Amino acid sequence: MSLNYCNTFWRSLIIFPIIVLINLSEIPKTFAQSLPSPLETAVIEAVEKPGLTTPEVTKVTIEGLFGLATWVMGEAGGMVALINNGRNWEVITLPGGVPDAEELSRLSGIPVEVCEKLLSQHLGKN
Repeated sequence: MSLNYCNTFWRSLIIFPIIVLINLSEIPKTFAQSLPSPLETAVIEAVEKPGLTTPEVTKVTIEGLFGLATWVMGEAGGMVALINNGRNWEVITLPGGVPDAEELSRLSGIPVEVCEKLLSQHLGKN
């Protein structure tokens, strides 16, 4: 009886950590997916309106120190320009519609060449 008990004890020591590792491996992934990134948080804070649904960032495109993000809030939505100032992302809200590269550059201060790349990548145009 004691040999059987010892075998069961040692098996449980081997199996238990494996089960725990399998279960714990899913927690950070699920938890991380539910939290917005610092960049998404900056976009949300820039476009949210008190008393309305929290905006959701649907797409982010980065080109060096510049970027574009698309957001939705219920039936509303829009695009913002992003500039990395070395410490955090500055969010520049854009008027409705999709700007062309020259307008995006004028509104955000991002170089036109970078705006062309960003818009092409963000909108899926080659």
